[in-house]
Order: sequence, then structure tokens, then C-alpha cells
Amino acid sequence: SLVSKAAQEKRPVILDFSAEWCQPCQIMEREVFQDPEVVELSRKFVNVRLDLTHRHPDQEEILGRYQVQGVPTIVFMNKDGQEERRLRIEEIVDKAQFLERMKASLDAASSPPKDRNGS
Repeated sequence: SLVSKAAQEKRPVILDFSAEWCQPCQIMEREVFQDPEVVELSRKFVNVRLDLTHRHPDQEEILGRYQVQGVPTIVFMNKDGQEERRLRIEEIVDKAQFLERMKASLDAASSPPKDRNGS
């Protein structure tokens, strides 16, 4: 799967659940995802878009796994394939908010794991 590919590459993932009939999705496509700054930063991620315009039975498993209630839903996953729940987006956000979440996700990905004995 794309997510396991991301884990192999040790890159975080942006999972974008979207649909053609979803107005906020269209606005974010134009105003956020096509923004040069966002495009540039997104190269550090594996970007996956799931188009829910026409629902397929094989989508149900992934929708259930990520508990997707509707669109837009944008899920940020760390390089180990775990979702960063605090970064999830389930409404329209602007470019600044989206960049902030991308940076938070990258910061989390690049900070070394804490040493257990506190040294």
C-alpha cells in the first residue's frame, strides 16, 4: 500500500479525502494545494488523495480505518504510519493553517525519539 511505501521511505504522509461535489475541497484545491509554498513543502511528504466522488466498496475499509466521517478530511501520518490525530483537518482551512500543520508534522518527524532514562 502507499502507506507502507511511505514507511519504507521514512517520509510522513498526507492522506487527502476529497470529492468533486465537495465545495470546501474545491476551494482548498485552488487556494491551498496549488499554492507554491504548499507545493514546495509537500515534496517532503508522500501525498495520497482518495477521491470519494463515486464511492466504491473497496474504499469502505480505508474510510473505516481512518474514521472518515465526510469530506474534506485530511489525515497527517508520521513516518511510521501512525496518524497525528491533533493535526487532522475536517473542515476548510486556509493556506497558513495548512502550512502550520505540515510544519508541525515535519517537526514531529524530525525530532529524535526521547531517551527513556531521561538523559
